[in-house]
Amino acid sequence: MVRLDKKVTRLYVLDTNVLIHDPAALYHFEEHDVVIPMTVLEELDKHKNGIREIAQTARQISRTLSDLTSRFTPEQIQEGIPLPVSNGPSGRLRFLCYTDLKTLDPLVDSPDNRLLAETCRLRDERPDASVILVTKDINLRVKAAALNVPVEDYLNDRAFDDLDAMIEGAKVYAEAGVEGRGLWDRLDVEVDVERTEDGTFYHLAGELPKDWHVGMLVSDSDNGADFEAIVRSFAPHRTAPRCNY
Repeated sequence: MVRLDKKVTRLYVLDTNVLIHDPAALYHFEEHDVVIPMTVLEELDKHKNGIREIAQTARQISRTLSDLTSRFTPEQIQEGIPLPVSNGPSGRLRFLCYTDLKTLDPLVDSPDNRLLAETCRLRDERPDASVILVTKDINLRVKAAALNVPVEDYLNDRAFDDLDAMIEGAKVYAEAGVEGRGLWDRLDVEVDVERTEDGTFYHLAGELPKDWHVGMLVSDSDNGADFEAIVRSFAPHRTAPRCNY
């Protein structure tokens, strides 16, 4: 565990394995900033077609990041965007994109070593902040410590409100079919379809499953799905899963 001055800004750099381990990790760092390096985004993209559970999780995380950034300009994203929380101060989500990144000498080029290089460069650029690498990889934690980079394991028992866990869970309905028609029939709900430049929205009215919650993935398969949607919001008589095509 790293000891930190509470008055100092904290920047938590998340490894890919942290997001795969807990897709809601973005929301578990209280008022502190969360940093996603380009290396992690590239690794998530590779995982989309990997092992079944990992692929589903990687798609879920990518959609969440896309949804969080969709309402902001590129300039605002570069400055960091506020992370939604139910109460209390909000941290910011930041992305690291170095076009001239060099691997740390004498380390060979690899995703882990690029992540270390990104973290070290951020540490050097932000002497006013405590930059902490968070990873589940023991070997990477050893490397980081050798480079004088504060590093932590990610622990699921971080304190957070249940309402902050916005992207956990998935439900598979094999009968959903094209545009979810089989699912709507099964649930016996009224469906209002809204198509915009941002995607297709299904506004559902009726008795919906009690275990549905904001951020849940609804799909017709856990591998190579034809229909996938995310529950985006609830109203007294309506919920709106968004389908990404």
